[in-house]
Amino acid sequence: MADNGAVGLFVKNNSIDQVKVAGVYQNVVTNSDDRRDKEDIVGVNKGKITMNGSDSSVGMGANNGTITNAKNSATSTGEIYVNGTKSAGMYGTKNSDLINNGRIDVVATSAGNESIGMFIDDQDSTITNSGTINVGQSSYGIFGKTVKMTGGLIDVADNGVGVYSTGPSVSLSAGTINVADNNAVGVYIADDPDPQDTNVVSGVDMTVGDTDSFGYLITAKNAKTNLTINPTSNPVHLGEKNRFMFIRKRQKKFRWKDCK
Repeated sequence: MADNGAVGLFVKNNSIDQVKVAGVYQNVVTNSDDRRDKEDIVGVNKGKITMNGSDSSVGMGANNGTITNAKNSATSTGEIYVNGTKSAGMYGTKNSDLINNGRIDVVATSAGNESIGMFIDDQDSTITNSGTINVGQSSYGIFGKTVKMTGGLIDVADNGVGVYSTGPSVSLSAGTINVADNNAVGVYIADDPDPQDTNVVSGVDMTVGDTDSFGYLITAKNAKTNLTINPTSNPVHLGEKNRFMFIRKRQKKFRWKDCK
């Protein structure tokens, strides 16, 4: 896909659409038995999607649906390459589920022109990653409110962010996040326009490079953030001038579970 604003694959649950009749919104599909759930509206990528366009280009998108960048076998996965700016490999809205079991590569961008691997823009949609996301300079791997990482790898270049969330839930139960040397962040928790408490539970292996980067960066100041870091089988690797964790305000709660 070479054009700006291009979309590779998009699924939409139009059975829940409404129209305004005499000033009142009514369901287009009047029989509730004929309406579908997001689990019925499915899109799967088992091949390669390459996005060379910019300005809101999307590799895979869903409106009240479920999309998966699939793992086909031990040696074959779905692949999404985001080569333009201000674009997303996977995008979901209106209670959609985004699942990456394959590979997403996000190009290096610049401030104000960032691209994103997986992006949701509403409270009810979810992101689950167990695949690989390679995040180029100044770009984002995952951007959403409810985020799960159950395995896989997020590799973050300089000035990039692995996981960005405004809550309410970030669950990183397994996998690896590698953070580059300069001004990069593994997990970034910020304020939502409608502030809400955020629970972050992490059991990922975190490696942070040598200068001016963060493993966990929490700047949310208008709501509480609860951060729990569970023990992993591998030690934390932290570069000489980096910070494993930075918490901006005192209303945060942090718990580092003992390894026993």
